[in-house]
Amino acid sequence: ACTRAPEYTLRFTWPALAKTSRFYFYAMVRNFATGALLIGSSFVLRDRRLAFAVPAAALFLGPLLFLPERARPVYVYVSLAFVGLQIALLADRWRWSRLAVPAAMLLLWAPVTWTRLRDYEARELAGAEMNRVWVTTLSSFVRSSPQTRDFVVDGRPSSMAAWGAMGAITYLTRSGGIRLASADSPRGQALLTGNDVALLVWDEPNRTLHVSHRHR
Repeated sequence: ACTRAPEYTLRFTWPALAKTSRFYFYAMVRNFATGALLIGSSFVLRDRRLAFAVPAAALFLGPLLFLPERARPVYVYVSLAFVGLQIALLADRWRWSRLAVPAAMLLLWAPVTWTRLRDYEARELAGAEMNRVWVTTLSSFVRSSPQTRDFVVDGRPSSMAAWGAMGAITYLTRSGGIRLASADSPRGQALLTGNDVALLVWDEPNRTLHVSHRHR
């Protein structure tokens, strides 16, 4: 049977809407000052083109506003096109604004973007390093015990998706018949009673994968 992942469940609640609205607002405009300038200009200047851009940007976020567990910055790429359109319209409104508006946007966006990029880089590199340790250790075990087909996973790097473990094991063993289960599941407990099983225990604080091979 096909089951729907919890992160794809629509949640029509005020807390969900508050969480996603705040997230996507800052994902698009980077900071409150930019958002206030762009939204405020739509009403103060009474330009139909400007008034169109903000609702259009919000419209394309539609269903995403009710998926609080699936909030991702990448989803704003269409809405950002309308934010860019609004900036271009503001810049073209007066002669002096053709330079002032782009300069203001650069000053408002660049520092925040650089800070977020730095934090993102550090987070992604740390996650990639943990994944590398997990896969490298597993690879060493597979080379030493190529006959093992049962694997029980007790934790994985916080940066690794649930399908990542299965994908790594399948790729490294280069064969079918793999049986994989979580250590806290009934299937995992059953696999641990087998004759040839590998228990993969991830130590997050020390960023180390411990492999316990049970061979009888």
